[in-house]
Amino acid sequence: MIYLRFEIAGQIYALASGAIVEVIPCIPVNGMAHTSPAVAGTLNYRGALIPVIDLAMLFNEQPSARYTSTRVVIVNYREIAGETLHLALITEQATETMKLDDDAFNPQVINNGHIPYSGAATLETGQLLYRLEVHDILPPDLQGQLYPQHHLDEESVSHVN
Repeated sequence: MIYLRFEIAGQIYALASGAIVEVIPCIPVNGMAHTSPAVAGTLNYRGALIPVIDLAMLFNEQPSARYTSTRVVIVNYREIAGETLHLALITEQATETMKLDDDAFNPQVINNGHIPYSGAATLETGQLLYRLEVHDILPPDLQGQLYPQHHLDEESVSHVN
């Protein structure tokens, strides 16, 4: 499968291309008051406002650096009642794709509770690479803030890939 490769604080992540709608340059977003610091704001994406998450802030409590390689990745987050919910992710160094065999990923050996968004890992050129699972990115409380009109529980939600 083809993956988008990006980094956060020196850690490498891979996001399956099947979850990606579009990769765009890092553009200004509309701020949102009274939300988690990981919420960068909202983005008008093809006529719909979608939430924007700063992955560096969500994962490491540090805002993403605004490099020329910093991108906004629009993903199909979840599907509920026939509606696809989109989510925008600010990612650093998101400039290349890689082909990886899904069998190369192993379940996490250590689960410290801080990386629920990662379902598996592999070694790539001697470095640990985490596969990012889009539908697990948001903790439940943040999910409720960003999608209050939808009841996002596992029984009513389909994962979009």
